[in-house]
Amino acid sequence: MMPTPSQRFRFVWLLCIVFVLLAACGERPDPATVATGSAPPASHLEQKEAAPVIDREQARRDFAQTPFQVLRIDEREWNGAPALAVGFSVPLDPEAVLDHHLSVMDERGQPMQGGWILDGAAMVAIFPFVLPESRYQVRVAQGLAAITGALLADSHTRTVTTAALPPMVRFTSRGAQLSPRLTDGLEIEAVNVAAVDLDLWQVREDRISAFVASPPGNHQSDIQQLQQIAALIYSARFDLGVEPNHRRRHLLPMQGLKPLETPGVWVAVMKAAGDYPWQYATTWFTVSDLGLHVRRYETQMLAWVHGLADAKADGGVAIELLDARGTVLRSAVSDQQGAVVFEGAEPNGTLVLARKNRQLALVSLQRPALDLSEFGLPARPQRPLELFVYAPRDLYRPGETVVINALLRDHDGRQVTSQPVQATLSRPDGRVYRSFAW
Repeated sequence: MMPTPSQRFRFVWLLCIVFVLLAACGERPDPATVATGSAPPASHLEQKEAAPVIDREQARRDFAQTPFQVLRIDEREWNGAPALAVGFSVPLDPEAVLDHHLSVMDERGQPMQGGWILDGAAMVAIFPFVLPESRYQVRVAQGLAAITGALLADSHTRTVTTAALPPMVRFTSRGAQLSPRLTDGLEIEAVNVAAVDLDLWQVREDRISAFVASPPGNHQSDIQQLQQIAALIYSARFDLGVEPNHRRRHLLPMQGLKPLETPGVWVAVMKAAGDYPWQYATTWFTVSDLGLHVRRYETQMLAWVHGLADAKADGGVAIELLDARGTVLRSAVSDQQGAVVFEGAEPNGTLVLARKNRQLALVSLQRPALDLSEFGLPARPQRPLELFVYAPRDLYRPGETVVINALLRDHDGRQVTSQPVQATLSRPDGRVYRSFAW
């Protein structure tokens, strides 16, 4: 049974989030020729904490019976820099003047200049104007107002010593697909590092399957073993221009690099410029506009190939199923719908490769099918009632009837007494189209 268009669309974008690959074209460069030089500066990726957005009436109901107390006074990271934090058991009144009840003194007993900020839930007050490896005294005075109207009964004082921020650099993902039209480069995170040295190694064709099944680690001995399975093709230095004592994310530009025009799997090895550590930052990636999705069943395997930039089915793509040794077990060419069907079970299959012209994509069958551990998924607040809404499908044409089902449950997932639910139907631009009682 072939997938519907909406299913194929979802498969492509699921692939964009989860799997990672590479592609390109041309002859393999001479392993003895390594391109070197000074690369363009890395671009800085902004990371800002969200301003507090809180439903005052709902918060008053949720915390009506909760005592208003100071839970902790400690250090936390805010916008990539060290900060002092005071946590409360009840959200604070967003209109309260925090500086009237919260104060910070430095090691010399002098008051610190700056203001306090509330986090998104209004339950943590943050003072971001501090330095690492420093001692501060934080005082919370009684009388501070909570959103419920309660006032803090007691004052609290605590001395906090901020942690050190040693130089650090790392890749934010391990195994990634760089689309030439959708991705600008490799994302890294750095603290107190002004520049990084980057080496790009290309994995040999006959070692791709074994490499994907067990990528090397980041120890110096692992890097030395790369010579046995890959060739060093490109080396460069990237200037980061970081602020002192701030954790920042940067993008190392990869577009336009000639070495990446050769299809294959690449290993990136990175270190702080001028440093020679025992452990290096490593990741592996491919460069490709081919989106490859694989489904494995007991008696068959299905694969679909789409363009990542336009989500259109891609026919004429060579699909190969390999084992751990790199032996091709099955091969086929995708049809006009971008689909390939391998009948029969292949328990020894560990890797699926897709190739077309200057493109190469891969999916490992030994890794988690859906791994979101590298993505920042915001936590949903607990609510006394939850409405679970679902539909038979997620894509409708103009004029079609949309069927929606919903289950109303309490915070433990148990059925609740029937009650009306106020529903709002919004337009794509966010404006309300229709409101009704369900």
